[in-house]
Amino acid sequence: MSQKKDDKDLVKEMAVLLKSGAAMLNYLCPNCNVPLFKLKTGEVICPKCKRRFVIVSGEEEEFKVKGNLVIKEVERAAIEQLHRFSRQLSSATAPHDAIEVSNVLLRLLEIVRLARKIRAEDLEAAKGKG
Repeated sequence: MSQKKDDKDLVKEMAVLLKSGAAMLNYLCPNCNVPLFKLKTGEVICPKCKRRFVIVSGEEEEFKVKGNLVIKEVERAAIEQLHRFSRQLSSATAPHDAIEVSNVLLRLLEIVRLARKIRAEDLEAAKGKG
């Protein structure tokens, strides 16, 4: 594809975003050097590379956002492992295997519960400040 075609497609994509109510921000994508857009949902995206971004006002807020992203990733990984180990539990034939897998499942469930609790507490704290 030619550069002109790519540029034309990008301009069309940006126009679609604007027509759908997205706002063009005064921040550029660090990868593409293209303006970022804030969707009606609050998400910030690059129309070219489709990456999502979080705009923060300072180091403390950046630290909180990164922490929340890590907690979400831990929760996601634990849920994937829950799925995998639940299948193992279904196919376990020996009692000691079932007990071992059940113990892993309990620990994974606790990780998911704690991750959700931390995120809910952070959300409540953010509402209290706003």
